[in-house]
Amino acid sequence: MLLPLILLFALVAAVQGSALTTAIAANERLCFYADVDKVGEKLGFYFAVQSGGSFDIDFEIKDPNDKQLLDGSKERQGDYVLTANTIGEYAFCFTNDANALSALAVE
Repeated sequence: MLLPLILLFALVAAVQGSALTTAIAANERLCFYADVDKVGEKLGFYFAVQSGGSFDIDFEIKDPNDKQLLDGSKERQGDYVLTANTIGEYAFCFTNDANALSALAVE
């Protein structure tokens, strides 16, 4: 019984992440960055528009070579996992094209 608990805690300890809630003004672009230090590393992110505008946001993910990996338009929320094929800094950018302030939760 103790071994499964130890394995569970080891798995949880190996995952890094942070959550935040931020506001994105009308016509603003906001980016967050994640450093990857080995090929094959998993990058996961979740976002949800909590208030404002039409409850939608545009997003884009780019690799360290500025290659677009994923994008979406007028999304209310998203939950994605990617495998890093390049070492370096990945960009997660959100754009608010609405005419009102939006609150965005990113994890």
